[in-house]
Amino acid sequence: MRTVVIIAVIALALEFQDAIAQENLLVNGTFEAEPSRNDVVQGWYINAWPETMRKNVLVESVQAPAPHSGSAQAVTVKRLEEKGGVIFAQPVSFGAGKVYEASISVYSSSGAYVQLVLREKKPPYREGAVDYKQLRGGWEDIRIRGGFDEDIAGVVGLRILSESSIIIDDARLKDITRDVLNNGLDAAERKGNISRRFFGMHINKLGTHLSWPSTGFGVLRLWDTGTNWADLEPERGVIRSSDWSKRRSPVSRLQFYLDHVAKQDRDCEVMLTLAVTPMWASRRSSHPYYKGTANPPTLMDDWRMYVGELGQRLRGRVRYWEIWNESDQAHQFNGTVEELLAMTKTAAEELKRSDPENLVSSPNITAYGLGLLDRFLDLGGGAFVDYVSWHYYPTTVPENSLPLIVALRDVLKRHSLDDVPVLNTEGRVRLSHSKEKALLSDDQAIQLVMRSYLVQLALGIDGFIWYVWDDDTEQTVRLWQPGVRRYEALSPAGLALKTLSGWLVGKKVQSVSVSWQAHDDQVWRLELVTPKGEHKVVLWRTNEKPLDMETRFEEWVNMLTSEGNERTFPTNQTPKTSGPILLH
Repeated sequence: MRTVVIIAVIALALEFQDAIAQENLLVNGTFEAEPSRNDVVQGWYINAWPETMRKNVLVESVQAPAPHSGSAQAVTVKRLEEKGGVIFAQPVSFGAGKVYEASISVYSSSGAYVQLVLREKKPPYREGAVDYKQLRGGWEDIRIRGGFDEDIAGVVGLRILSESSIIIDDARLKDITRDVLNNGLDAAERKGNISRRFFGMHINKLGTHLSWPSTGFGVLRLWDTGTNWADLEPERGVIRSSDWSKRRSPVSRLQFYLDHVAKQDRDCEVMLTLAVTPMWASRRSSHPYYKGTANPPTLMDDWRMYVGELGQRLRGRVRYWEIWNESDQAHQFNGTVEELLAMTKTAAEELKRSDPENLVSSPNITAYGLGLLDRFLDLGGGAFVDYVSWHYYPTTVPENSLPLIVALRDVLKRHSLDDVPVLNTEGRVRLSHSKEKALLSDDQAIQLVMRSYLVQLALGIDGFIWYVWDDDTEQTVRLWQPGVRRYEALSPAGLALKTLSGWLVGKKVQSVSVSWQAHDDQVWRLELVTPKGEHKVVLWRTNEKPLDMETRFEEWVNMLTSEGNERTFPTNQTPKTSGPILLH
């Protein structure tokens, strides 16, 4: 009887935690309280920039139009200055790895532009979730999901992006992490068999060495390799007139890489990033970027000729074509979303004409560049892309990427593109604190590399391209072993990546589940099925507590030693570990 009571108490406690998580985390979300200052309800504030904009913004408490009732907040932007902005917001402390759902009701005459956002309060104003929307008139509900991979002092805010009057009511913010983990992890299950192309690599110093990492990767991305537009075409038309066989032509570096790939692994696909405008192709010489500029080309015909020439020359040798690099960063792209759309459309036309099997990306963004992607898709950009290109560097808790991937999928789903492949084309474990950098052991490096790939697989990401193989930085997770011939031997973390490739390639994700003891104590379980119908399970815990080896059908456990070597044990003789392990 006592056991039953204890179980009941635990169940009630968990239900109470769920109920708390579902509460509205915002103060005065119904706007019924008396305005505190400047006619803004307590808990909220209005921010307009530059400072001269403030006199052009009016906030007042009004009666909510039917069918809403009671009070609401009205915001009128009489004039919007160039490079100015207005946001109606409330400060919020966002927890690392937690998924939030924000919603708000907005009333307007048709035509107003707004953006609901979860955003960092201070520069660089990273965005954890966004929805850019043109209002049609009357009441409309806007809803977003997402968050951050570290603790953030942020805001829930509604940006008013046009000169207009709107009325705001029923603002809510909920922590929906548990619900997402319990019910929202089906993206990976809709995919086919895992291919080698899930594992990608950068090799940036080829020529100083001729190595080829044996981690089992299937895609090589060419970036920071001397192969951007300004490198390949330093003068107008030289890309057409160059003799590609000459060692010192502008295209020789690209040719060198492609020849090396063909020699080492003919089944490895190549991704070429199309970015960096040559100085001659831009009327503006500002914003220097590598040997060129971050400005878009002045004439679209110059871009068309460059991309078209590459498409013809590299037919069958380059399969993945990436539009720009981190285009949401002003120092990398100093243009508009409309210009990116035109460049993507032009590139897709030329590359598909050269080879219909070519795969063209959306403009590449960082993890916090969802606002640009949302606007690009809102303008119809999804019609020209075969995959979404995204950069993410996992933290030392890779599972904290959950809200960022949820936010990305939220944007794609709103544009009916939730089945379009998403590739993380650049990332590695992000060691942000000196303590992490100094104390990382081989065991921890093994876990972090494996979990970084496994979490992205579990959340439906279609590829992760590691940056970078030939990295000499000491305070990072390196895949090559120092003390041996440079870039030749795999480190324990590199061996772990090779092992993980063997565990996953050729299998299909049957199911993903997470058992939750606490937010910082989760057990992730990937059930895999082989082409022969055999079931295998990859299991890991998000802290250092040992896994429970009680399983339903598995008899053997594969795990890695601190040297990165794989060993097999009977289930009942497995050393204590937090994983990742393979049960079979």
